[in-house]
Amino acid sequence: MDDSTERQKETGAYRPKGVAKSRVSGDTLFSAFQMSAESYPEHLCLDSLTYREVHTLVKELGRGIVRLDLAKKMVGVLGENTPLALVADLAIMSQGLVSVILPGEQSAEERQTLWKQTSITTLFLSGKPPAFLTSQKPSSLSTIVLLSDKVSPTALSRKGYKVLGLEDVLAAGRHSSPRSLLSPSSTATVVYEDS
Repeated sequence: MDDSTERQKETGAYRPKGVAKSRVSGDTLFSAFQMSAESYPEHLCLDSLTYREVHTLVKELGRGIVRLDLAKKMVGVLGENTPLALVADLAIMSQGLVSVILPGEQSAEERQTLWKQTSITTLFLSGKPPAFLTSQKPSSLSTIVLLSDKVSPTALSRKGYKVLGLEDVLAAGRHSSPRSLLSPSSTATVVYEDS
């Protein structure tokens, strides 16, 4: 390998022979993901899913969020760090929305402040719902999208949440037109950490 190839690899500009140049610019985090999906569609991306499969899920989920009017600006993602939680994060930012990654453990005071600051109306939940969702329902939160079919929606529905499954949102997105409000200055993801 010559020095120029080494420099290209270090800067991320290297493209192996046979890999087409992307039609997407890398100005945003999501467009960087799109470039990878276009350049390496059959390579593994998350667990056993290829970039093509993840990109399809991201597009359908993002379009479903918009079609079902699940968010105006910020959408929460809470729970276990799973491939579907990352898909939700990418789908949210693909629509020009802000993904707010929420910590599972926090004090009641921290939680109250966080919900006031974000005014999240929709939450993607990966894993078991934390107790506060059924004991002290955040006032702005109205919809929960379950990323796992292992969680029963019954207790959440009883507390007044509209509960959707992942497939409900994906199905809505399959029949929607794309939209993109992304610019290089778009906020992509806000990560709240335990203090």
